[in-house]
Amino acid sequence: MVPLFIQNTSVAISAVLLTIILMDDMIEIPVWAVFTVVTFFSCIAILASVGLMNVISRDWVVEISDDDELTYLNAWLRSIDQGKKF
Repeated sequence: MVPLFIQNTSVAISAVLLTIILMDDMIEIPVWAVFTVVTFFSCIAILASVGLMNVISRDWVVEISDDDELTYLNAWLRSIDQGKKF
């Protein structure tokens, strides 16, 4: 579950940076630098989320299902990804 760890760590780093900047007016860091770092970690979190989705849909589902259930589980996971009720 490396992608999950990377995603959660990136989100935590972004949140801590934004909290420090918003809470303390005495820090003399340029705003553009903070938003650059936060944007970088946000991109890393999104990439890790896509990686986690691929790990679950391609590896995990195949291992827990047989051939008859695989089509149904793939359709169900795609509907979850799209935010629809199945």
